[in-house]
This record gives sequence, structure tokens and C-alpha cells, in this order.
Amino acid sequence: MLELIELIELAMVCAVAFALRIMPLRSNRWFGGDSFYHMLVAREIRKGRALPRTDPGLLPENEYTYPPLLHVLMAPFAVRRERAAFRFFSPSLDVLAVIAVYEMSAIFCVHPIWAALIYALSPMNVIDATTLNTRALGNLLLTVTMLLMMTLLSSMTIAIYFLLILVESLLLISQKMVVQVMIPLHIVTAAFYPIIQALAHSISVDLSGQNVVDIVLLLLALPASIILATVITRGRYLRSILPDHIRYLRVHFRHGDLHNAEKKIPNPIGLIKYNPVSYLAPFVGVALIIWQAPAFQASAPLLWSIIILIFAQFWIWGDSWRYLQLGTAPAAILFVLLAEHLDGLGYFQNLGLLLMIALIVGLGLITAIQIRRLDRDRSNEKIAGAINRLPGEWKQKLAGASVYSNANNYLVPYLLGGRMLAGSPSAKGMDQSFRLLDAQKKGAMETVRFARDELKSAPDFVVIFKDWPSQSIDGLGKLFETDGVAIYST
Repeated sequence: MLELIELIELAMVCAVAFALRIMPLRSNRWFGGDSFYHMLVAREIRKGRALPRTDPGLLPENEYTYPPLLHVLMAPFAVRRERAAFRFFSPSLDVLAVIAVYEMSAIFCVHPIWAALIYALSPMNVIDATTLNTRALGNLLLTVTMLLMMTLLSSMTIAIYFLLILVESLLLISQKMVVQVMIPLHIVTAAFYPIIQALAHSISVDLSGQNVVDIVLLLLALPASIILATVITRGRYLRSILPDHIRYLRVHFRHGDLHNAEKKIPNPIGLIKYNPVSYLAPFVGVALIIWQAPAFQASAPLLWSIIILIFAQFWIWGDSWRYLQLGTAPAAILFVLLAEHLDGLGYFQNLGLLLMIALIVGLGLITAIQIRRLDRDRSNEKIAGAINRLPGEWKQKLAGASVYSNANNYLVPYLLGGRMLAGSPSAKGMDQSFRLLDAQKKGAMETVRFARDELKSAPDFVVIFKDWPSQSIDGLGKLFETDGVAIYST
């Protein structure tokens, strides 16, 4: 049970975390991209009272195979309370993650509030939780999953075990990237944690009957969660969501990065810039084992950090830095343990405290810079302004039409209505995205031809936003133009 002073400290950290995460959208209301796709799906769920058959707002009309948890949670907010959902939903989830980090760090640390504060101020976690997306939801569920795993590793209880299965089943239908982390993390933590603990304590590995049973039960929780996810989605998880996830990875492996179709090992310096705490945490954990092997207890956070580092450093197919956001929670624990260990050595008075202050101040400054940069990105505001200034006649035409746009942003179909030529989040849609990239390099006319002949999905209009980069529009007939947008026939 938390003491009053601890509750006050945690409440203050949660308030800081929430304020940082809602700040950007207060002045930059249209910032984001994926947010608008998620709300389009939520609208369809609210309207049809079921998951949609195809991805809404996109052309071609591909099968909807996206992990649906966020969309189902958003459906009650669709249409009437969308602005509130855009601003407050992800920040609220990340505040819950702060609380989960606090509870997890209390298992290992004397000062768990420091770990909660590190997570609250982590720059990229702040930015990720600013907009409506699946990353904040997936990160929360991963953190809770690991909290439950660590609880079970110390004491196996039936209630916590079944809660683990439930949370993991929800994680499976929350976000693809977090699933890719959770599966190996679950297996490694369950199978190797007793061995690593024994090595850390310089004792023999205890593989007595009860311990073996506990390990087997933890391993069985994973297939049990897959079965429950399938039941929750009425068969969709095994029938379409998981198979499409596997196909999605195959397309990624074949083509490379979604943005430029490259395959390369990320630059470590670049990864450290994105999330220094998460990247450096495995090295901190190894140092702690060397310094205090008999007393080291945090094997599970260390395993978690190592797996995150492996994904971030060797994922050659793009966006590897995003994995680091899934490792901030264990990284915070390891850095707090380092600070507490330094204080315990007594070489320099309050050395660990000074390290914590420097780390927290540094994270706060970086976060402030990132929020300021985000506030200066007004590209989506310009799209919204250009669409709002369209005459009613053109708004009505485009609402029932399909378009190709140089903006390639989900905000376009969200505000215009109708559909936008773009690859969907499915495996088939990603493959189409790579092929569209090649066509776009040859101009808008070639893109329209490719959509008509190859994708069998020709757009009705080409909409060019003047504040966005655009390829050649030679060969297209201009139908209408304002200071912000031009509309062409196809």
C-alpha cells in the first residue's frame, strides 16, 4: 500500500506526463497522420456495429486486417467526440503506463518514482503519445504484460496468471510492432529467467519439479493468449489478422523501408539520439551484474532491454528506432538501479542522485525541444485550411469521389470524405505502396495510369496541395484552383 507522500509524488509525475502529452495538439490540432485512419475505421464500426470489411477512405479497397483494439475502443467517440479522443486518449493511456512503470520499478528499486519520472519525460514516448495511434496502447499493454510476468516469476498465482493471458490477448490485437517484441520477450523471460537469476546469484540453477511447472505454465500462457485473442475477434485473429501480419513482414523483408525501399543497419549514433536511455540500458545492466552480481535482481528488465536493443540495431527494414520506445520502461529501472548503486558505493556523496538529476533535466530539455519542433510543423494545418476554403460545390463532389493527392496523408480522406489512392496498412496495401512509389517518381499522370491499369482503381480527381512537394502534373487537365489547392481531371 502506497504511503500518502508516495501517492502525492506519483500523482505529480502523472500530471506532468499528461500535460506534456496534451500540449502539442492544443495549438496544432491537425498534427498526425495515422490518427485520421484510426478514426475513419472507428466511424465505420460505430455505423455498422461491426468491424469493416475493407479499409475505409482508401483506394484500392483492400481487406481490413488491422489489429482492431484501438478502433473498437474509439468507436464510442467517433463523430460526436472525435476532438476529445484525438487530444486525450493516447496521453491518458501513457499516464497509465507511467503508473505501471512505477509499480514494476517498486519490485527492484528503492526510489521507483525516479523510474516513473524518467518514463514520463522520455522525449519519443511523449511524442508517440501526443497523437491518436496504436503505439501508446501497445506500449501500455507490453508494460503491463511484463509487470505481470515479473510478479509471476516471484510468486505464481492463478488470478495473476489468467490476467496475464487476458492482457496478452489484448496486446495481440493492438499493434504489430509490439507483438513482434512481445513474443520473443515472453519466451526468453519465461525460459531463461531462472537461469540468469541463478548465474547472477552464483548459485546452481533450480530446476526442481515446481520450477519446471512454473516455466511451462508461463510458456503456455502465450498460446493461450492467442486462442483468447481469436475468441475475442470471433475468429478474425487466426483467420486474417495474424496471417496478414506474417505476409506484411514478408513484404517488408522483400522491399525494405516503407519510405525509401532501403535495407541497411541503422546508425547507432542516430538511434542513441532518438532514445539514449533505451539504447544504453543493456550496457548499464551488464555493468550492474559485474559490480553487484550476488545482489543483482533485475534480470527480467535486463532481458527486456537486450531484446529491444537487438531489434533496434539489427532491424534493417526501416523505422527500427521505434522499437526503442518499447524499451523505455526497463531502461528507466536499470538507470535508477545504477544511481542507487553509485550512492551505495560512497565514493562520492550523492553521486547517484546527481546522475538522476542530470538525466531527468536532460530528458526534460530534449522533450521541450521536440515539442517546440512539433509545434512548428504546420503542414497538416495547411491541408485542413485548403480543404475548408473549397467551395461547397467542390466539397460535395469530392465527398463521393476517389482522389490521388500529393499529400498522401490520411487527413485528406478524413476531411474530404470519399477515398484516397494509397496503400492500406495490410500486406497487400504495403506491396501496392512500394509499386506506387515507383510510379510517383514518373509524375502524377503515370501514377493515375498505374492505378487504372495495374491496380484497377483509377481515382476520379487529382488533388494537389501547393504547400506540399509535388511531382510533375503534365498531361492533366486543371478543373479548379485556389491559393492552396488545385484539382485536376484524370
